[in-house]
Amino acid sequence: MIKSNSKRLAIGTAQFGSDYGIANTSGEVSEDTIFKVLSFAYSKGIDTLDTAISYGRSEEKLGKVGVKDWNVISKVPSLSNMNGDINTFINLSVFNSLERLKINNLKGLLLHSPDDLLSKNADHIYNSLVNLKNQGLISKIGISIYD
Repeated sequence: MIKSNSKRLAIGTAQFGSDYGIANTSGEVSEDTIFKVLSFAYSKGIDTLDTAISYGRSEEKLGKVGVKDWNVISKVPSLSNMNGDINTFINLSVFNSLERLKINNLKGLLLHSPDDLLSKNADHIYNSLVNLKNQGLISKIGISIYD
């Protein structure tokens, strides 16, 4: 039974919005299937979703299905080589994610690359995340590490 450890599990949603996965032979998951997966998971006590701006239409589909009762964690794309106004880019990314997801805040916002905090833009990136947290738009900040 899943229930005992359900607070330690999250549903990864990359395949909800793209043809993600080395063994994926069926492509993107339909909204009907997403609804069924989320309903089953929620009934077992799983209440956290992992998504990202770079996961194609994942956030849009999750918004259509309805995730207001979920803890949603999203990610911003790599920012380490970005030129321009990072604060505006991060803010717009988060506001657009919230709009697509049809929720008021994120449980967490992760940097999609740890290199972001080692880049020339590290202070701007960190300050932008803290400002979003102080505004109540995100509860926690972190980094997604793939290596």
